[in-house]
Amino acid sequence: MGFSNDTLKIYCRALVQVKQFWPDLFVILMLGFSWTPIALLIPVPVKIVVDNVLGSDSLPYWLNWLSNYGDDTREVALWFAVFLSVAIAIVILMHNTLDWMLRERLSEKIVCDFRQKMLSKSFEVSALTSQGDDHQSSAYKIIHDAPALQWVTIYGIGPILTALFSLVGILAITARITPTIAMIAMATSLPLVYLIHRSQRRMCTKWHKVKEIDCSTSHVAQEALSAWRVVVNFGQELRELARFQDFAHRAYTARMGVMGLQASLGSLMSLGTALGTAAILFFTVRDVQNGVLSAGDLLLITAYVGQLYGPIHTIGSHISNQQSALASMERSFALMDLAPATSEKPDAIPLDEAQGDFEMRNVSFRYKDGKSVLSNCFFKIPAGSWVGVVGPTGAGKTTLVNLLVRFIDPTRGGILLDGRDLRDYRLADLRRQFAVLGQEALLISGTIEENIACARPSASREDVVRAANLAQAHQFIESLPQAYDTAVGEGGLKLSGGERQRVALARAYLKDAPILILDEPTSALDMKTENLVIEGLKRIMAGRTVFLITHRPSALQTVDMVLHVESGSIDVAPCYQGERAS
Repeated sequence: MGFSNDTLKIYCRALVQVKQFWPDLFVILMLGFSWTPIALLIPVPVKIVVDNVLGSDSLPYWLNWLSNYGDDTREVALWFAVFLSVAIAIVILMHNTLDWMLRERLSEKIVCDFRQKMLSKSFEVSALTSQGDDHQSSAYKIIHDAPALQWVTIYGIGPILTALFSLVGILAITARITPTIAMIAMATSLPLVYLIHRSQRRMCTKWHKVKEIDCSTSHVAQEALSAWRVVVNFGQELRELARFQDFAHRAYTARMGVMGLQASLGSLMSLGTALGTAAILFFTVRDVQNGVLSAGDLLLITAYVGQLYGPIHTIGSHISNQQSALASMERSFALMDLAPATSEKPDAIPLDEAQGDFEMRNVSFRYKDGKSVLSNCFFKIPAGSWVGVVGPTGAGKTTLVNLLVRFIDPTRGGILLDGRDLRDYRLADLRRQFAVLGQEALLISGTIEENIACARPSASREDVVRAANLAQAHQFIESLPQAYDTAVGEGGLKLSGGERQRVALARAYLKDAPILILDEPTSALDMKTENLVIEGLKRIMAGRTVFLITHRPSALQTVDMVLHVESGSIDVAPCYQGERAS
C-alpha cells in the first residue's frame, strides 16, 4: 500500500518520538506476525473432517503418523481434528488476550509520555504568543491530538505490516493448492489496495478541517464560560449561543463530509470483496466438479479467501480513523516544532543565590510580528534596592519583567545579573532566584495551603501560616470553614479578588527568593491592608532586590528609585516623583 511522502514522514517521526518504546513495539509486531500461521490453521480441522473422516480420501502425507495410533484411521483423524480445533481455540484466546494487554499498556504509556513532552514544549514557547499557538489551542492539542500517537505507532504501522505479511502468507498457501485461484485473488485484491491508497490524502485533508473547526468550537465555549459575568450582565447569552451553534454546525458539516467519504469507501470495498469472492468461488467449484480439488480443499480455500480480503477490508474500514490520527499528529508536531522562547547554553553556569545587582545595556526588544516594545534601554540597579516601575498601560512594563526573568531574550543588547549576562546562567537556577506575583492573582485548583506551599513544597504548616500572616491573609483564612484546607476552586473562583491576591502574596513571600517582582500587588486591597502589606514586605525583603510595578502613588513612597517606562524607553529617577505615576 503506497503512502505519500508527507504521510511517510509522519510515520517515521512518530516512530522516532516513541524510540524508548521500540522493544515493546517489536514484541507487539512479532505477536501480530504470529497470527498468520495461527489463522492458516483455523480451517484445517474442517478439511480433515470433510476429506478424511466423512470422505474417502487418504490422509495427507503430513498426517501419516496418525496410522500408528489405531487401525481405524477415520476415527483417529476425527479425534485429531477435534483436538486440533480445541488447541487452536486456546492458542487464539491466549494470543488475543496477550495482544490486547500489551497494546493497551503500551498505548497508555505512549500517550502519557507524549502529553508530558507537549506540555513541556508549551511552557517553553508560552511567551511567544506571536507564533500563533495560544494556550487554548495548545491545551486542545495536548488533550485531543496527543492520543493519535498511539493510533499511528501501535494501530497504524503494526497492522499494516501484519496485513502485508498475512496477504503474502495466504497467497503463498493458496498458490500451493491451486495457482489459478491465487492469481484471481491477487487480481481482485489489487484494485482494493489502490482504492485505499487514493482515499488517504483526501480523507486526511477532510480530517484537518474537522480538527480546526473542533478547536475553534472549543474556544468559543471556553471564552463564553470564562466571561460569563460579562455575557449575562450585557444580555449576550443569545449571541454567544448563536456563535457556538454556528461553529457546531460547521463541525457537523465537516464530519458528515468525512463520514460520507468513509461510507463510499466502505461500500466500494464491500462490493469489490463480494465480486472477488464470487469469482474465486465459481472457479473453485469448477475445479471440485472436475476432480482437481476435493470438497475439503473448497472449504479451505473459501476460508483463506475470507482471510485474504479480511485484512484489506479492515484497513479500508479503519482508514478514516488512521487519517484522523495522521491529521492530529501533524497538529501535534506543529506545536513540538515551535522554537522555544529562550534556550540554555551548553556551557551555562550554575547560580546558587544571586545578590540582586542588575544592569541593562543597550537593550531592545521586538516581537516576531515586528512590534517594537523597548529600544536602546540602559539602567543600573544596586543589589538590595527597592525599584518602582511606572508607565502607561502597554508601555512595556510586563515585557521588562519577562526580560528580567528570561521568559524572553532581548533582540539586541544584554541584561546582567551580578555582573554576568542572564543568558550565561542555567535557566532553572536563574528562575529560582525570582518570586513573581503577576497582575492577576492566579491560583491552582486545590486548597489554600497547597496554593501557598507550591512556592516551596517542603514548607511546613508553620511556614505557610507565617507567610499568610505577612500577606495579611491569615485572618480571613482562619474564618473559612476549613481554614487552610479550604478548596479555592478552579482559578481561585471561590475566593474574592482581594483574598486571591493575598494568597498569591503569601505564596511569593514563602518562596523566600533574593529577587521579588510584584505587578500591581495591592490593586485589590484597601488602603489600610495595603499599608500593612507594604510594611510586612519591607521587613522580610530587607537587603533584597524588589521590583514594584504599580499605578498607585501610595505604594511608591518607600522605593529607592523609579523606572519610568514609556514610548520604548526606560528613564531612571533616583526617587519617587508623584507626577510619573499617572
